[in-house]
Amino acid sequence: GLAEVEGMVVQLRIEVRPDRTVQQVTIQDQTRLARDPLFRAVAESARRAVDNCSPLMLPPGKYTLWRDMVLNFRPEDAIRS
Repeated sequence: GLAEVEGMVVQLRIEVRPDRTVQQVTIQDQTRLARDPLFRAVAESARRAVDNCSPLMLPPGKYTLWRDMVLNFRPEDAIRS
C-alpha cells in the first residue's frame, strides 16, 4: 500500500542509444537494493518498465541531452494515479 512506499524514491540511470533504444538501466542505490526487499521489488519493477518501453519517445536531434539520464521514480505517485 501507499504507507509502505511513501517517500521512497528509486533513481534509475538510463543509457540510451541514438535510435532511442534503451542500452542499460542501472538502479543507483545498490546498498539499499541489497538490504531492503521492498525497495528491491519496486526498483526492479521500475527497471523492467523502462526496458519494456524501449524504444523511448524522445525528441529527435537532442541526443546529447537524453543519451544518459537519471529518472526519479516515486511509487506513491503511481499508486495515487
